[in-house]
Amino acid sequence: MRPPPLPLRRVVIVVPSLFTLFNLFFRHWAMVLATRGEFYRAGWFIVFAGILDTLDGRVARISGTGTRFGAELDSLVDIVSFGSLLLSLCIKWSLPPARGWRDRRRILDLLLFYVMAAAIRLARFNITQAGRPKTFFIGLPSPAAGMTLATYYPFTQTSWYASLHGVPWHLTLTFLMIALTILM
Repeated sequence: MRPPPLPLRRVVIVVPSLFTLFNLFFRHWAMVLATRGEFYRAGWFIVFAGILDTLDGRVARISGTGTRFGAELDSLVDIVSFGSLLLSLCIKWSLPPARGWRDRRRILDLLLFYVMAAAIRLARFNITQAGRPKTFFIGLPSPAAGMTLATYYPFTQTSWYASLHGVPWHLTLTFLMIALTILM
């Protein structure tokens, strides 16, 4: 005897969460690529995961299948994706071993403040928008900050950036991280 088919609504509820989980999948692949030294590809994997992060909420709203579980899962994946995994990626490409401990410590502190700001931003968003439609944002959304930071390395590899003679990318990265942390 065959089990009764699941109602279409129950199947559709899973779709936004699948987008969220694939977001996490691509973030982790970005970390694997970063450990292999493929920073350019890792940055673009993070951008693709950010697009999936955008789609999960849109699919949930369009299909009317948004759930509290989905919202919490999205926030947890966002702090992993745009916080700790991005922290690991930035450590890999911004802390070469030849740099002094003081420089390395400054960058590590900035990265940790960035992760804390992302966590606070997500928690504040969940509290202020709980159960209501998301009509506006207060502060820079953490996915936007994360994708900005993730695409910084590929941007520094372009010929246009190379034409800006003498722009130290580590110093620019420091100012970018401070600005993103404050904006979140």
